[in-house]
Amino acid sequence: MTQIISDDDLAALAAPTRDSSHEVSPSSLLEVEFEALMYMLRDGVTALSRPAVTSRLTRLSDVQFWQAVARLTRVSPSNEKPWKPSEIRSLAGDRSLDR
Repeated sequence: MTQIISDDDLAALAAPTRDSSHEVSPSSLLEVEFEALMYMLRDGVTALSRPAVTSRLTRLSDVQFWQAVARLTRVSPSNEKPWKPSEIRSLAGDRSLDR
């Protein structure tokens, strides 16, 4: 059974609150940004032509970059087609692939 939310309920949900227990920590924001990037990269190397993708890539730390590489190069339910080494080089751009 679908429950319909009234306009008043929706407005209450969208209204800013002063309750600090719902604030997002900086580390949570970084995680959200990382996951957003990973979602965008699901389209493959063609995603690298989008400004939003390149902007997020430049903000990755080295650790996050290598986490992204690890996820992109293995098969998983969200990544049915692992990236090839040539595609990872495109992802790296000016970043060194030496560890």
